[in-house]
Amino acid sequence: MSVAALKAALHFSSDIFMPIDDPAIDYDKLLARRNAVGISSWAHLAKKAGVSRGSVCRLLTNEAGKYVREQVLNVLQSREEELCRVPTRHEVEEPIHRLTPPNDWKIVSNETPSLIAANGVSYQVAKLESELLPSRFARGKFYDLLHVPPAKLAELVERLTRHAKVCASLTSERRVAKHIDTRRLGEDTAWWVLDEWVDSSPLSQMIDSDVEFPLDEVKRIGSELLQGLSSLHAHKVLVRELAPERVLLRDDSSGCIITDFELAKLLDSDISVSGKWKLQSLYRAPEICGDDRDFRSDLFSWAVIATELLTGRTDADFEMIQKRTNDPGVAALIVKCSDKDYACRPASAEKVLQAWTKWKV
Repeated sequence: MSVAALKAALHFSSDIFMPIDDPAIDYDKLLARRNAVGISSWAHLAKKAGVSRGSVCRLLTNEAGKYVREQVLNVLQSREEELCRVPTRHEVEEPIHRLTPPNDWKIVSNETPSLIAANGVSYQVAKLESELLPSRFARGKFYDLLHVPPAKLAELVERLTRHAKVCASLTSERRVAKHIDTRRLGEDTAWWVLDEWVDSSPLSQMIDSDVEFPLDEVKRIGSELLQGLSSLHAHKVLVRELAPERVLLRDDSSGCIITDFELAKLLDSDISVSGKWKLQSLYRAPEICGDDRDFRSDLFSWAVIATELLTGRTDADFEMIQKRTNDPGVAALIVKCSDKDYACRPASAEKVLQAWTKWKV
């Protein structure tokens, strides 16, 4: 089944799932309101709202659709403005003229509004066209660092260039974004990260539909993500922030692409990332902010994505997964990969891939 056909089957509509410009929901305010109305967990809230737990998570990252917001707010008996984060100087949006294209490129369309990355930096995704080579397009991420304190600027610049370093180490890997260029504007106050353009949609938009994926599509996507992780790990790259919004589904059904490596860790270098993550994520392994993280941390993220693709929830148990897959071995594999103790997870993405491909859909 092509991605285009899958979109139609899931009643996909871009105007429903396009992120909006309002500030992201404050985690503490959301938690307090959940408790105030007598809802015991995020899974309980998702069930009462009729959405997936991942959709509730995306309220915090400014990527939940209008329908999800309305459903959750209705259950919480609250207005959105009461739960939004108070904007900080890192999150104040700049006038539109700040979105200046790099030399020899022009902006064709804005793919997202201004969003907030896990490290608190504002960014926006746009489709660019080369002025020197017409019909050559790029997926550009524009990072606005105008309000970043000078003491933090060098650290952030190092993170932005990390994407290029990761992509450069996997030039022939078809499951990883192909990098074109990384450029700075205005003495480090703004940066562009340019990848080769592919006609695609983020996996997060498909999951937000809250409609079951066909099992053959789940198997294909799960296999391709494991292939990408296996190649990344072979080059000593730990993704650390694998999530549906960082996975692109090609419209021509030629496969998934893993992108956005600004927060990845290169295990053969001195580059690191602070454990102080500004936003919550259901897809992030528990140990990722500590010292015990290794390649098995990415398997946790993969398992949460696989669980959500299968059940519409990120916290489904063995019975729920087995009922959907009709395969206890696959259910056990996913549960093992999502174990909160990283030492209990399989040793490598390659081993998980070998077991996953034996699943008879």
